[in-house]
Amino acid sequence: MDNIVVIDSESDSDYSEASSDHDEIEEVQYENTHFMNHVIVEEYEKNRNTLFTKDIEMIDILVDSYSIFSSGAGSETSEGINNYTFDLINTYKNVIGFNLIKACIGQRNNAQEHLLDIEVPNIPSKACINNPNGKHIIGRMCMIKGANVINEYEPEIIKDNYFFPISLNKISIKLYYTDTNSGTTQIYDSTKNNSFIFRLTILNNLELMK
Repeated sequence: MDNIVVIDSESDSDYSEASSDHDEIEEVQYENTHFMNHVIVEEYEKNRNTLFTKDIEMIDILVDSYSIFSSGAGSETSEGINNYTFDLINTYKNVIGFNLIKACIGQRNNAQEHLLDIEVPNIPSKACINNPNGKHIIGRMCMIKGANVINEYEPEIIKDNYFFPISLNKISIKLYYTDTNSGTTQIYDSTKNNSFIFRLTILNNLELMK
């Protein structure tokens, strides 16, 4: 008697279709998690955020008294270039840090050695140097004697001084000096212009506040 082999074509077909469906599902899942060059999406997003979309961003701002008089980029008080408000081009939101990076200030005509304090009244006190007068001082310079001297100041250490997020569209500048003879603090009466570079720390990822 001849051997007869019966092939269940219907069962084989079901297996083939099930296998095909399974492969398609795996392929879709792979495409959802990988780019065409096989780079993992999660890994790409991690690298992108590290390089370009950082949780915290730092921006340097140039502020000077020249702009107040030449282009009207702010307003000065009766003390002129030693007490003025500089209007920023943009409104910076979620500012959580403020540092003085560099200052250039001309010496007074009746020059004498003295200490000069740089105050920014509209910055939270958390970013300032504690002092007996409660002023929002962000830097103290030791001025060099000489009527035509341009004094430069760059802090050796710039520390993190985070505060609760604020919006910033202007920076107010006040300059005070300490008279070496009387020890009194007075508005700096120089007619020389001044220039500052400030660093803003901006929080981009508000989830960090939770």
